Amino acid sequence: MKTSKLSVLLSVVFVALLTQGLLAPQVAMADDASKMAEKLRLEEELKKLAQRNAWAGVERKYLELIKLKVDLPVQDHDIGAQSAGYLGKTFEVYKRLQRAKEIVDRQDINDSLSVIDANYGRVDIQGHEKRRPELLREVMPFAPDQRKSIEWAQTVIKNTGSFNGMLPAGTYKVCTQEFTVAAGPDFLAVKLKKFSAKELKQCGSEEAVISTIEYSGPVAHFGFNFMSTPQPFNGLQFGDLVDSDDSFGAQPQSFSGGGFTIGGGYELGFSSLAGIAAEISYSNMLDGKSAQSGQSAVFHGFHGWLASTIRPGDARIAFGPVVSLFRSNGAGVAAWYDIEQDPEAHPPLDQKWKGYSTSGGAQVTFGYGLTDFGKMQGVVELGVNWSTDGTRHYINTGLRVGIVPLIERFKQ
Repeated sequence: MKTSKLSVLLSVVFVALLTQGLLAPQVAMADDASKMAEKLRLEEELKKLAQRNAWAGVERKYLELIKLKVDLPVQDHDIGAQSAGYLGKTFEVYKRLQRAKEIVDRQDINDSLSVIDANYGRVDIQGHEKRRPELLREVMPFAPDQRKSIEWAQTVIKNTGSFNGMLPAGTYKVCTQEFTVAAGPDFLAVKLKKFSAKELKQCGSEEAVISTIEYSGPVAHFGFNFMSTPQPFNGLQFGDLVDSDDSFGAQPQSFSGGGFTIGGGYELGFSSLAGIAAEISYSNMLDGKSAQSGQSAVFHGFHGWLASTIRPGDARIAFGPVVSLFRSNGAGVAAWYDIEQDPEAHPPLDQKWKGYSTSGGAQVTFGYGLTDFGKMQGVVELGVNWSTDGTRHYINTGLRVGIVPLIERFKQ
């Protein structure tokens, strides 16, 4: 009998391993086929946009092709280099030509790389996001590609405060700070001082000072809420530290159940990464049940929340203190409460109650942006709210959808 069971077990394991071994290549092949289909679609759009000289669109499609992490033909890198050159992104031109050279060592590619090496230098300008100065060159070069390269660097610094790329050889000035870029393969590191608002104004770049408020807009959400409120501990459970006769007054049993949550407020961002938000919201437990007696209860919660927000990419994390007002009614007080009545005639688990309670605690939400529309971003988020009135805890967990302000980040 034992031998038979062992044989069956070994057979099941063998079949599972065999199935996994057969399915894994099929899944990989399906993924590869999907990538190839997307590659062909993007390449077709890339060529059509290039024929129309729509270089901004070409740049987007080329970057999408790179994200696929598939082998690209030399023609794709050639077109990508053209789009980067039209936009003034000289360092990107250089890197894309190098990718093309790795595939085909053509003379025209080598000549283009040599021209860039002879006329451009690599520079890493390390500035400050909160004080974005202007990049200036007293005498602009005559060559259109070099002018575009400087204009692109000026755009990047204006939007980010820093720049990492290539500039035509020459002398540049950032407010009162001067540096010289030499042609060649070595990077020049330029660490900018943190110019004051007064210095920027004197340099004629007062518009480059970032506003105190980087972004702002309404926030709102709606979705499912799950609430749990365990009953307070009996004073006897704290030993001799608490006299049971002076312990908590009549309290409902523990209840849990589902409902919905809705809320709204306003968010202010002091940078593209961090801000604050104030929100008022409502949540409830409409089908609350007690695990002890099966009794029902309804809870309504009204919340005020002041949160710090963190906005990395399309993610949004918010956390901060919350104050709440709960109104509730139901049946069944905690079994340990002495109602000084005949427990058979008036069972504690059947006693009806209603009232309200104020509490304080903390709330945190984790959200992710799924779609953009106008100046707003649609998000899905998970939120957890905990508070206590000193005798019992209130825990709300919600999965909802909502809107938050869209942060328009500059992309190089």
